[in-house]
Amino acid sequence: MPPLNLKDKTPDKKRIRSEKFGRMAENFAALYLRLKLYSILAQRVKTPVGEIDLIARRG
Repeated sequence: MPPLNLKDKTPDKKRIRSEKFGRMAENFAALYLRLKLYSILAQRVKTPVGEIDLIARRG
């Protein structure tokens, strides 16, 4: 969930737009990899130091 705007407690519109764009780009990258015959093993994997968007394997 996007961070809340502290003034009115609503999600920041710019942040929401950025997240939507990022997810769209991630989906496009996954599609591209599938077309190149990669297998998508995982998406949006949370780690203690951040997030891995895509994990793929050739073949």
